[in-house]
Amino acid sequence: MGFDGKRVWQRTPSFRGYLSETDPAARRATSKEASLIEYKESGKRFARLPNEKIEGKDYSVIESTTTDVVSGQQVPVKYYFDPTTFLLKQTVRGSAVTQKTIYDDYQKVDGIMVAFTRITETPQATIKIKVKSIKYGVAIDPARINISFGELSICEGGCLSPGFDEAAAHEYLKQRNLTIHVDLGLGAGACRFWTTDLTTEYIRINSDYST
Repeated sequence: MGFDGKRVWQRTPSFRGYLSETDPAARRATSKEASLIEYKESGKRFARLPNEKIEGKDYSVIESTTTDVVSGQQVPVKYYFDPTTFLLKQTVRGSAVTQKTIYDDYQKVDGIMVAFTRITETPQATIKIKVKSIKYGVAIDPARINISFGELSICEGGCLSPGFDEAAAHEYLKQRNLTIHVDLGLGAGACRFWTTDLTTEYIRINSDYST
Protein backbone atom coordinates (compact mmCIF):
# COMPACT_ATOMS: atom_id res chain seq x y z
CA MET A 1 0.00 0.00 0.00
CA GLY A 2 1.18 3.52 -0.74
CA PHE A 3 0.08 7.14 -0.92
CA ASP A 4 1.21 9.42 -3.75
CA GLY A 5 0.00 12.59 -2.07
CA LYS A 6 -3.41 12.46 -3.74
CA ARG A 7 -4.61 8.88 -3.86
CA VAL A 8 -3.97 5.65 -1.96
CA TRP A 9 -3.02 2.60 -3.97
CA GLN A 10 -2.91 -1.02 -2.92
CA ARG A 11 -1.30 -4.08 -4.40
CA THR A 12 -2.29 -7.52 -3.10
CA PRO A 13 -2.71 -11.00 -4.60
CA SER A 14 -6.43 -10.24 -5.12
CA PHE A 15 -6.42 -6.50 -5.87
CA ARG A 16 -4.27 -3.96 -7.64
CA GLY A 17 -5.15 -0.30 -8.12
CA TYR A 18 -6.32 2.87 -6.39
CA LEU A 19 -8.68 2.79 -3.41
CA SER A 20 -11.69 5.05 -3.14
CA GLU A 21 -11.54 7.95 -0.69
CA THR A 22 -14.22 6.28 1.44
CA ASP A 23 -12.30 3.01 1.75
CA PRO A 24 -11.38 2.39 5.44
CA ALA A 25 -7.81 1.46 4.52
CA ALA A 26 -7.43 4.67 2.49
CA ARG A 27 -8.77 6.73 5.39
CA ARG A 28 -6.26 5.17 7.77
CA ALA A 29 -3.39 5.83 5.37
CA THR A 30 -4.22 9.49 4.85
CA SER A 31 -5.51 10.51 8.28
CA LYS A 32 -3.23 12.45 10.60
CA GLU A 33 -4.39 12.71 14.15
CA ALA A 34 -2.73 15.53 16.05
CA SER A 35 -0.57 14.34 18.93
CA LEU A 36 -0.95 15.59 22.48
CA ILE A 37 2.00 17.96 22.13
CA GLU A 38 0.10 19.65 19.28
CA TYR A 39 -3.00 20.29 21.36
CA LYS A 40 -2.90 24.06 20.77
CA GLU A 41 -2.56 23.74 17.01
CA SER A 42 -5.20 21.01 16.78
CA GLY A 43 -7.95 23.20 18.19
CA LYS A 44 -9.20 20.26 20.25
CA ARG A 45 -10.89 20.80 23.57
CA PHE A 46 -9.69 18.94 26.65
CA ALA A 47 -11.53 18.48 29.92
CA ARG A 48 -9.96 17.73 33.30
CA LEU A 49 -11.79 14.83 34.93
CA PRO A 50 -11.60 13.58 38.52
CA ASN A 51 -8.61 11.41 39.31
CA GLU A 52 -9.00 7.67 38.84
CA LYS A 53 -7.11 4.80 40.39
CA ILE A 54 -5.11 2.23 38.47
CA GLU A 55 -3.87 -0.65 40.60
CA GLY A 56 -4.49 1.44 43.72
CA LYS A 57 -2.63 4.54 42.51
CA ASP A 58 -4.22 7.88 41.64
CA TYR A 59 -3.79 9.18 38.10
CA SER A 60 -4.69 12.52 36.56
CA VAL A 61 -7.32 12.10 33.85
CA ILE A 62 -7.91 14.30 30.78
CA GLU A 63 -10.67 13.66 28.24
CA SER A 64 -10.92 14.71 24.61
CA THR A 65 -12.11 13.22 21.33
CA THR A 66 -10.45 11.56 18.38
CA THR A 67 -11.62 10.81 14.85
CA ASP A 68 -12.50 7.24 13.97
CA VAL A 69 -10.84 6.70 10.58
CA VAL A 70 -13.48 4.19 9.48
CA SER A 71 -16.70 6.03 10.34
CA GLY A 72 -15.33 9.56 10.45
CA GLN A 73 -17.17 10.09 13.74
CA GLN A 74 -15.73 11.62 16.89
CA VAL A 75 -15.17 9.14 19.72
CA PRO A 76 -14.11 9.93 23.29
CA VAL A 77 -10.58 9.26 24.48
CA LYS A 78 -9.27 9.51 28.05
CA TYR A 79 -5.62 10.07 28.93
CA TYR A 80 -4.23 8.92 32.28
CA PHE A 81 -1.07 10.67 33.51
CA ASP A 82 1.16 9.86 36.45
CA PRO A 83 0.87 13.00 38.64
CA THR A 84 4.44 12.55 39.88
CA THR A 85 6.34 11.93 36.63
CA PHE A 86 3.70 13.43 34.26
CA LEU A 87 4.23 10.43 31.98
CA LEU A 88 1.30 8.91 30.09
CA LYS A 89 0.19 5.68 31.76
CA GLN A 90 -2.73 4.64 29.55
CA THR A 91 -5.41 5.77 27.12
CA VAL A 92 -8.98 4.49 26.83
CA ARG A 93 -10.64 5.07 23.47
CA GLY A 94 -14.35 4.61 22.76
CA SER A 95 -17.46 4.33 24.91
CA ALA A 96 -19.70 1.29 24.33
CA VAL A 97 -16.69 -0.68 23.05
CA THR A 98 -13.30 0.47 24.27
CA GLN A 99 -9.68 0.08 23.33
CA LYS A 100 -7.21 0.48 26.19
CA THR A 101 -3.52 1.10 25.57
CA ILE A 102 -1.07 0.84 28.47
CA TYR A 103 2.38 2.47 28.33
CA ASP A 104 5.15 1.11 30.52
CA ASP A 105 8.91 0.65 30.94
CA TYR A 106 9.83 4.27 30.22
CA GLN A 107 13.48 4.82 29.34
CA LYS A 108 15.39 7.95 28.37
CA VAL A 109 16.42 8.17 24.71
CA ASP A 110 18.39 11.28 23.75
CA GLY A 111 16.88 13.08 26.72
CA ILE A 112 13.29 12.02 25.93
CA MET A 113 11.33 9.56 28.05
CA VAL A 114 9.92 6.84 25.78
CA ALA A 115 7.67 3.90 26.67
CA PHE A 116 9.44 0.72 25.60
CA THR A 117 6.38 -1.43 26.32
CA ARG A 118 2.89 -0.86 24.95
CA ILE A 119 -0.08 -3.14 25.55
CA THR A 120 -3.31 -2.67 23.58
CA GLU A 121 -6.44 -4.41 24.87
CA THR A 122 -9.67 -4.75 22.87
CA PRO A 123 -12.63 -7.13 23.17
CA GLN A 124 -11.09 -9.18 20.35
CA ALA A 125 -7.45 -9.40 21.40
CA THR A 126 -4.56 -8.17 23.52
CA ILE A 127 -1.42 -7.06 21.70
CA LYS A 128 1.88 -6.43 23.50
CA ILE A 129 4.72 -4.58 21.82
CA LYS A 130 8.10 -4.45 23.56
CA VAL A 131 10.85 -2.32 22.04
CA LYS A 132 14.44 -3.46 22.53
CA SER A 133 16.19 -0.27 21.44
CA ILE A 134 15.46 3.13 19.88
CA LYS A 135 17.83 5.34 17.93
CA TYR A 136 17.02 8.70 16.39
CA GLY A 137 18.53 10.17 13.26
CA VAL A 138 20.10 6.92 12.04
CA ALA A 139 21.15 7.27 8.42
CA ILE A 140 19.93 4.49 6.12
CA ASP A 141 21.69 3.92 2.82
CA PRO A 142 19.06 2.70 0.28
CA ALA A 143 21.81 0.93 -1.65
CA ARG A 144 22.28 -1.45 1.30
CA ILE A 145 18.63 -2.53 1.57
CA ASN A 146 17.75 -6.11 0.66
CA ILE A 147 14.30 -7.67 1.03
CA SER A 148 13.17 -11.24 0.45
CA PHE A 149 10.04 -13.32 0.99
CA GLY A 150 11.44 -16.61 2.23
CA GLU A 151 13.91 -17.58 -0.49
CA LEU A 152 12.34 -15.21 -3.06
CA SER A 153 14.47 -12.12 -3.63
CA ILE A 154 12.32 -8.97 -3.88
CA CYS A 155 14.78 -6.11 -3.51
CA GLU A 156 18.55 -6.04 -3.95
CA GLY A 157 20.69 -3.00 -3.27
CA GLY A 158 17.62 -0.80 -2.84
CA CYS A 159 16.19 -1.74 -6.25
CA LEU A 160 13.78 -4.34 -7.56
CA SER A 161 15.56 -7.66 -7.77
CA PRO A 162 16.50 -8.66 -11.35
CA GLY A 163 15.07 -12.11 -10.64
CA PHE A 164 11.83 -10.83 -9.08
CA ASP A 165 8.94 -13.20 -9.81
CA GLU A 166 5.65 -11.42 -9.06
CA ALA A 167 3.49 -14.50 -9.44
CA ALA A 168 5.70 -16.51 -7.09
CA ALA A 169 5.64 -13.64 -4.56
CA HIS A 170 1.83 -13.58 -4.66
CA GLU A 171 1.65 -17.31 -4.04
CA TYR A 172 4.12 -17.06 -1.17
CA LEU A 173 2.05 -14.36 0.57
CA LYS A 174 -1.01 -16.66 0.56
CA GLN A 175 0.66 -18.96 3.11
CA ARG A 176 -0.60 -19.04 6.69
CA ASN A 177 2.94 -18.61 8.03
CA LEU A 178 5.61 -16.79 6.10
CA THR A 179 8.99 -15.13 6.59
CA ILE A 180 9.91 -11.67 5.32
CA HIS A 181 13.58 -10.70 5.52
CA VAL A 182 14.40 -6.97 5.61
CA ASP A 183 18.11 -6.12 5.73
CA LEU A 184 18.77 -2.38 6.17
CA GLY A 185 22.51 -2.90 6.44
CA LEU A 186 22.52 -1.53 10.01
CA GLY A 187 23.39 -4.68 11.94
CA ALA A 188 21.57 -7.68 13.39
CA GLY A 189 17.97 -7.58 14.59
CA ALA A 190 14.82 -9.70 14.47
CA CYS A 191 11.12 -9.50 15.34
CA ARG A 192 8.01 -11.64 15.01
CA PHE A 193 4.51 -10.47 14.01
CA TRP A 194 1.18 -12.21 14.52
CA THR A 195 -1.32 -10.80 12.03
CA THR A 196 -4.77 -11.46 10.66
CA ASP A 197 -6.04 -10.94 7.13
CA LEU A 198 -8.84 -8.43 7.69
CA THR A 199 -10.87 -7.56 4.63
CA THR A 200 -12.32 -4.11 3.97
CA GLU A 201 -15.84 -5.47 4.48
CA TYR A 202 -14.89 -6.96 7.85
CA ILE A 203 -13.59 -3.57 9.01
CA ARG A 204 -16.75 -1.82 7.76
CA ILE A 205 -19.00 -4.24 9.64
CA ASN A 206 -17.00 -3.87 12.86
CA SER A 207 -17.12 -0.08 12.61
CA ASP A 208 -20.90 -0.23 13.17
CA TYR A 209 -20.40 -1.14 16.82
CA SER A 210 -16.83 -0.08 17.63
CA THR A 211 -17.77 3.59 17.86
